[in-house]
Amino acid sequence: MKKQYNIAKQLSQQKFEEQFETFENIGKLQFAGEKVSIDYDDTLSTERGKQVARNLLNKGVDLHIVTRRQETAGDAVYKTAEELGIPRNKVHFTNGKYKWETIKRLGISKHYDNNPKELEQIRKNLPNVKVVQFALDEFKSHSDYPDSVKNNAKAVLKYVEENGWGSCGTPVGKMRVNQLAKGEPISEETIKRMYSYLSRHKVDLDSSKGYGDGCGKLMYDSWGGLSALSWAESKVNSFK
Repeated sequence: MKKQYNIAKQLSQQKFEEQFETFENIGKLQFAGEKVSIDYDDTLSTERGKQVARNLLNKGVDLHIVTRRQETAGDAVYKTAEELGIPRNKVHFTNGKYKWETIKRLGISKHYDNNPKELEQIRKNLPNVKVVQFALDEFKSHSDYPDSVKNNAKAVLKYVEENGWGSCGTPVGKMRVNQLAKGEPISEETIKRMYSYLSRHKVDLDSSKGYGDGCGKLMYDSWGGLSALSWAESKVNSFK
């Protein structure tokens, strides 16, 4: 990663983001087609659980929901599946039975669950299946960034609505500005990425004082601006 960062320092802002997208796409190819399952109650039913699911889907995994619920009590499960874009035929109810038999039938290679007994059964009967103990504090996300961060992102969106992106912006930057403007929670991984980006590109503000003055300030504020740099730095330090 240090080598990548050193290379990135020599790239222009837009070229760096394009290269980052390439790295992300390579990561997606590594996970594409992998069959993964996730529990519902106290796992996917939580906001952090949903974020874990989104991260898995973004990597291209074939994600299934496996729950011990009775199918007659499946309305909430189907609703969450629809929200995440998981097809109904990938929602599986064991009707009170342990999940390992369903996981075996589906050919799952990894399962997320909050129930230690469930994971114990999987380890015992399916030793080749990787299990992940889901706990809320292991998948932290944060939405306590200051209003100034949200306002910077909103200002960018207002400018873009009136003037367009021009030659600025990539899918990564556009996703980030929408996320921050809405005040959505962001993962610790994203906060580290934000701090890294804002630290490197602070120098861009020397030559770009306004949104119409090149891409520097426009994209910098898309990541929350100087307020986000201070916030992200304090967060990253707290992770250590």
